[in-house]
Amino acid sequence: VAVAKFTRTLSTMLQSGVPILDALQVVAKTAGNKIIERAVIRVSESIAEGRPMAEPLADSGVFPNMVIQMIHVGESVGALDTMLEKIADFYDEEVYKKHQNLSKTQATESVEAFLRISKNSLISGSDLLISGFGKFNVKDKNSRRGRNPQTGEELTLEARRVVTFKPSGQNNLFPSEQEPKVRGSHPSALSDLGNIRKIQGSAIGENMQNQLKELDFSAITKCGKFSLHPHSSTISLPHTLVQSVKICGILHPPVVYSDSNNEYTLLTGWRRLRAAKELLGREKCLCLVLSPVPKERDLLLYILEDQFSCGPLDLIEQARFYEICQAILGSESPQYQDFMKALPAGRLTKGSQFLSSLLQYLEPSLFKNIYAGGISEKILKDLASISGDDQRAFAMLIDNLGLGSNMQKKAFTQLYELSRRERRSIQSLLSTPPLSNLLEKREHEDTQKAKDFMAQLEILHRPRLHQEEKAFQDLVKQLALPKNCSLTPSLSFEKDEITLNIRFQNGAQLKCKWQEILDILSGT
Repeated sequence: VAVAKFTRTLSTMLQSGVPILDALQVVAKTAGNKIIERAVIRVSESIAEGRPMAEPLADSGVFPNMVIQMIHVGESVGALDTMLEKIADFYDEEVYKKHQNLSKTQATESVEAFLRISKNSLISGSDLLISGFGKFNVKDKNSRRGRNPQTGEELTLEARRVVTFKPSGQNNLFPSEQEPKVRGSHPSALSDLGNIRKIQGSAIGENMQNQLKELDFSAITKCGKFSLHPHSSTISLPHTLVQSVKICGILHPPVVYSDSNNEYTLLTGWRRLRAAKELLGREKCLCLVLSPVPKERDLLLYILEDQFSCGPLDLIEQARFYEICQAILGSESPQYQDFMKALPAGRLTKGSQFLSSLLQYLEPSLFKNIYAGGISEKILKDLASISGDDQRAFAMLIDNLGLGSNMQKKAFTQLYELSRRERRSIQSLLSTPPLSNLLEKREHEDTQKAKDFMAQLEILHRPRLHQEEKAFQDLVKQLALPKNCSLTPSLSFEKDEITLNIRFQNGAQLKCKWQEILDILSGT
């Protein structure tokens, strides 16, 4: 159970983009097992020193060999999160198999017994601590004066005993009151911005008279220099936005500002305007009008807060925000430095200053696929490190095979390492056999075509490992092992040694056969 919980939690966090060292710290605290917690902390320290994850796991002596081998393979092919998920699925299934004879009646009796013990403990006045869940505290309240809420009549409240509950820090079912809450899409979210944030000594909105107003689409001009999604007019609307608008309409109004001629310039919300027009067939839309027109640096805050109120900014949105700020404030100016330092906490990724140059190194032709979600955010930094021709070739590969996020990362890692080893471009690798032959096949279904391509890429990426694996499989076939025997090679065939595993029904059978085994091993 502990292994399943460890691998499941770590897999989920890695798939969510959490750095592995941060993920391991969280997993260690929520392991629910002190032995695994100490082992995971040691693993984290070893990874920080540059060692792969499988090595310190093996040294810990806590995790089964199968788990260590699968994690090693996952690290090698760039699919650690996927491999961890498979390990968790396997151990969850094992737990089910071992307890499948537990009847509904027995399960009910077990739960009722637990509740009965808990109730008796609280009745007796004792506190109840459930590790990993929380603590129930019993408190005695003295009699006091009170008032009837319906009649207002004064009365005496009798002494009583109450039970309070404080969740454990490891319990995610009850969010901490200290956690920052992501604001929703209520129209007042932006109109109240000036009351809570101050930058460079001037409060945004202090003298503002923002108002909601229904505007004709023809009266609104799109301003490209402030847009976080400059390519949004050429791609389809996000599926989540389409569903939300169809169900509830436009909940979060676009933001505009007006000049002296009563002409309105769109600051944020172009996709929402499109949705109102294309999905709802409207000619007008309710907008939040900023009045009077804020200073440009204050408009930047409106952009950031508007996007953040809908959800955290992705890498491209953050990169675009940096680009807009530098264009308006000057990338080296003290105003820019002060502005970035004074931004509300949690809006931008920590240590994301590199993003200001990310857009410069990505091919413009890729942005349509990036905004549409075709190219994963996980590989944007990697794409920025290769040539424009290779970027376009890899984008075509993703489109050809329909690769998901994890497979994109794995394919890029293997192609990049292969190109470095053979001193060829990724474009050259993809345009010559055997990879080009697979990409040109038309009769394959997309999923099968992708599997065939990734299998061939794996062979090219690690030819020696493929040869060793084939030789090992041939050996297993030649030996025709009985059902209770199996062979296990060393990790990635780094050593020639092979382990023979023999499964016995019980200890008595092992004792019966042990002398024969010793005789065979000693050669007598």
